[in-house]
Amino acid sequence: MKRGLKLWLATQESKRRPAWRLVTGLGIRGVGEYGAKALIKHFGNIPNIEKATFQELNQVNGIGNKTAKSIKEWMGRSISIEMLRSFERSCVCPGAWK
Repeated sequence: MKRGLKLWLATQESKRRPAWRLVTGLGIRGVGEYGAKALIKHFGNIPNIEKATFQELNQVNGIGNKTAKSIKEWMGRSISIEMLRSFERSCVCPGAWK
């Protein structure tokens, strides 16, 4: 019973976290806290980051060529997209999808 409650509480807590925390946790090379905050501030949500071109990513303050390339490569992997869709269906960090 305790384990189930802890899992439920952790799930509820994840729903209140800011979107940039999820972006940071994706493990995209070169995207740390500063970059994740800049991406969310610029694009507003993960689907917009996903659709962004290399040039659009490169225009974000703090995102250079290498990081923009890393983001495009990460978003181009089917496993990455599957993971994002799973998070979205599970309502992990709802603010990241709006």
